[in-house]
Parts: sequence; structure tokens; C-alpha cells
Amino acid sequence: MKIKKDVSELQIGMHVSDLDRPWIESSFTFQGFEITSDKILSDLQKECSFVYIDTEKSYGAAKSLTHANDSGINNKGLEFVDTVIMNVNDLYDENVGKEISKGKALHDKTCEYVDGIFKVLNKGGQLDVDSVKNVVSELVESIISNPDTMIWLSHLKDKDEYTAIHSVNVCILALTFGRTLGLSESELNELGLGALLFDIGKSKIPDNILKKTDSLTDNEFLLMKAHAFLGYATLEENKKIPQASLEIILNHHERLNGKGYPNGRRGDEISMLTRIVSIVDVFDAMTSDRCYQDAFQPQHALNELYNMSPDELDQDLVEGFIKCIGIYPVGSIVELNTGHTGVIVKLNEKNRLKPIVGLALNRKKEPYETIKMLNLSSDVWQKSSGTKVEIVKILEPHAHNINVKSIIKKLSE
Repeated sequence: MKIKKDVSELQIGMHVSDLDRPWIESSFTFQGFEITSDKILSDLQKECSFVYIDTEKSYGAAKSLTHANDSGINNKGLEFVDTVIMNVNDLYDENVGKEISKGKALHDKTCEYVDGIFKVLNKGGQLDVDSVKNVVSELVESIISNPDTMIWLSHLKDKDEYTAIHSVNVCILALTFGRTLGLSESELNELGLGALLFDIGKSKIPDNILKKTDSLTDNEFLLMKAHAFLGYATLEENKKIPQASLEIILNHHERLNGKGYPNGRRGDEISMLTRIVSIVDVFDAMTSDRCYQDAFQPQHALNELYNMSPDELDQDLVEGFIKCIGIYPVGSIVELNTGHTGVIVKLNEKNRLKPIVGLALNRKKEPYETIKMLNLSSDVWQKSSGTKVEIVKILEPHAHNINVKSIIKKLSE
């Protein structure tokens, strides 16, 4: 088990599994190591505020110490936590479930609609722009009222139906981010229209290339890259589509350093709305299981975005997106200091360190029959002194065989 430790509590014999920052930003050579000297202790205390200790790999007196305080909560406190978890009504606003159910219906309908658009265009049909605008308006309205719910639903992913679902999720993420940036409703509609249709050119790409699990040949890669121009060319004559939305479709793979495609645009030649879609496109792609790649942990993806700025992506917007997504992104699988494991369901705008967690596993890593909601910011925790329940670690996607998509479906029933 891994537990969070302030660097002042570290001892020789403890095994450090993770730092409070990416390993690449530290001076330590290896990812995961034992504290074997006072110098290592001193270096950790200089560079970090806290680290994560692997209790199973620690040894000597340190092993006894870490096991004696795995949770930071005494047995009476743990019993209190278990009792509270069983009393869901004290912790969870039932309206959240209603919001998820309503949002899921909208998400499913939009995915089905976008899939239909791809099929129509693939057969040479025409786009009903007015209908698309109505869909976008509905998404804008939902995101303005319930942004966390829609981000939560963006985790409904299926690698076999990646293209349509990716388009919907990019639209949701872009609109949520645009809302936090203070965009007007008309700007959100232009952003949403471009984001929903940004990959529409892939309707002209053969499925055997879109879903190919092996590396693309040079010619296949060139054809894949052509989707941005193909989407623009398909829609540019339609006077009902705003120019700002068309620019998103054409330029979402352009990069600030001029090394993107299709035209190698750079800097101010790329609009702000396009820069927004470029960021969320990369994020959703990284956090999705694809036919050739497993999903990244959300924090890993956010770190990759930051590494891509300012050369490729707008650094101010990347930092804004990281703030929008939060310290613990909705949909992340997390472990609590009590040993329970769950998924972030909803953020707390007043305290982003204390979100609502949908618990999937108890302290023994046994699954709950129904998802248990734990509101880390609830006043109930004040009733027991010394019972401080908190998140200690974000786990990798699918950790402990937890299926986020399955949990969303259960909560929406």
C-alpha cells in the first residue's frame, strides 16, 4: 500500500514510490528508491514537501512505522468512516444522480447524432447545419448549468466508436473550458459548433486506416493528415457556418511554432478558439483507450500538455485548462488515506481538494454492490475529531479493474 508522508516524517528504510512532482523535474535518477542515507533524506526534504511511501517495500523500523499508520486515522476513526459511508443521505445530494442521468441521455443522443453525420457525409450527403446548431445550443445550456456533470460524462468512451465519441467529448471539454474563460454565449456556440465538427473530415477517410492498430504507412499518414482540409472543404461553402467555426475545423492541428498542418500556420495566425480545441483534442486523445494506445492518467496528460507549451500550444490557455480540470480531474480513479478506492464524480468549487468521490472498493479492496458517495467537504467529518479523510493518490486508468464507464452507467440509472 502507498501512503502520503510529509518529508519531515521520513526515515531511513522507507521506500519512496512517488514524489509530489514529476520525476523528470527532480534530481533523483531512479523512479522509486529506498532511503538509505541521511543525504537522500536531506535531498528529499530540500526538493519536496511530501512523497508517497510503499509500505510493502519499506524495511526495518520504517516498515513497522508505515504499517502502524497506514491511514493516518486510528481504528475508531476508520470505524466512524465506515459507518458514515453506509449513511449515504448525509453525504450526497441526490440531485447529482438526476443530473448525471439527464446529462447521459444528452451525451448518448449527441454521440448517436454525430455518428449519423459521419455516415451521411461518408455517402456524399449534406449536413443539416440548423440541426447541428440546435444540438450545440443544448450542450451549451447543459454545460452552463452543470459543467462537472458533462466532464464526468466525457469519460464515456469506446475505442471501437472513437471518432464520434471523441468529437462529442472534445466539444464538451472545449465548452466547459470556454465557460471558465468567460466567453459569451454566441462565442460558446461558435466554439461548440467548430469543436463538434472539427474531425468531420475523417468521414472521408477509410475505416481500415482510421482503426488501423499497426503503424500507418507514409501514404496512409498523409491521407490521415488531410482530414483537416477535407472537413473544411466539405463545409466552407455553407454560409450558415461561422468563419470562426470553419477555422477550428481547418486549423486544429496547427501549432504555434509552425510545425503543424495542413498549412504550417504559426502564432497569431491561429485563433484563440482554435487554440482551445487543439488543447482539449490532445487531452481527450491521451486519456482515451484507442486501438493502438492505452489511456493516460489525466494528470499525466495535463503534464504532457504543459510540456507542449509554449512551443506548440498556448501556455496561458494550457495553464487555464489545467486550472479548469482541477487538481483531481473528474473521472480520475483515486485512493483515500482510509484505504478506500473510488472515482472523482464532482468537484467542490470552494475547495478543490475535497470533491465528491464515488467509492467503488472498500478498505479491503472488495467491490461495493452499489457505488457509495463520499463528500470529502461534508460537515459530518467535523463530528469526529482526528478523522481527516483525504485523497492520497491518483491511480492509473483501470486500476483494480475499476471501469469508470460502468460506474457512470450505474449512477445514471
